[in-house]
Amino acid sequence: MKESDPFLFLTEDFFKKGTFDFDPHRGIETVTYVIEGKLEH
Repeated sequence: MKESDPFLFLTEDFFKKGTFDFDPHRGIETVTYVIEGKLEH
């Protein structure tokens, strides 16, 4: 994929209340922005 819209992989999921236990990282989002080179996961 040479070019892609920056929002191509943006997703938002909704779960009913009580589906998951308390998460201490709640409210924290991870954003990765590659300026040069490539990213492997």
